[in-house]
Amino acid sequence: MDGTADLCRLLRLPGTWNRKQSTPVLVEYEVVEGGRRYNPSDFQEFLELEANPELKAHVQGVAPQDPTADLMKVLAGCPWMQHCKEDSAILPEPEWYRMLSIVGRCRDGEQAAHDLSRAYPRYSAEETGEKLKQAMGAAGPATCEFIANDLGQTRFCEQCQNRGKIKSPVVLGLRRSVASPTRRPCPRPVSPGAPAACPASRPANASCGRSARIACRR
Repeated sequence: MDGTADLCRLLRLPGTWNRKQSTPVLVEYEVVEGGRRYNPSDFQEFLELEANPELKAHVQGVAPQDPTADLMKVLAGCPWMQHCKEDSAILPEPEWYRMLSIVGRCRDGEQAAHDLSRAYPRYSAEETGEKLKQAMGAAGPATCEFIANDLGQTRFCEQCQNRGKIKSPVVLGLRRSVASPTRRPCPRPVSPGAPAACPASRPANASCGRSARIACRR
């Protein structure tokens, strides 16, 4: 990041020469992945994680020592987690383990893990404790993508009102909005010189970023 203040390193124009070396080098550019473009909203998840240490601590790396996620909110918002609770007596090991990776990152997660596992006919407090410890040390809780695709639980994910808005069910238990509104680019003007229409959520006369000459209106 320290190079962002060095003007000569921000952009070397293609077709010019880099003369820092004894032998000048022609500046060229390459088109990667067929000219793939990105929308700022593609990076929203990463920005949220950096801006919210509590969220980052719950969805990345080992579980925090003092988790704050509310399990009741997770169960209320995630159909798959509701299934894990209601079918705990017959829950397959892969689902049980991933459930523990979420429960363990909630307040009183250790007690809840045993409560949600006790209905299994061959329940063992020792085995549950070991599995919970393993799940807490894993690289983050089970993600919605993993639950849907790797565990084959799409039937539950299709019922979820938060589908596509969160990374993992544990997010539902944290003090944050389910999803930040996606910034939409202003549409192109209908005719040259005509102002572009902007989403109503933008402040009046705010800049769209597409062109300084295009005014935004409600």
